[in-house]
Amino acid sequence: MAIRFVETNIVGEGWMAKVCDSGVPVGHIRQNPRTGAFRYFRGIENLITVALEKESLESLKRALIMSQA
Repeated sequence: MAIRFVETNIVGEGWMAKVCDSGVPVGHIRQNPRTGAFRYFRGIENLITVALEKESLESLKRALIMSQA
């Protein structure tokens, strides 16, 4: 399993990073507008339940990669 992050910036949606596992979307990352922290939402349609939150994007990416090891 290889975790990959695909960053996008779509008008009306803003910045987001899709999280893919072996090419299959498994969730996404968005930035908390109030705190600036980065949040991982498990599932492609999930916009409510935060599975993991870290202060930096890089530390969140590392945590997601390590959780798959």
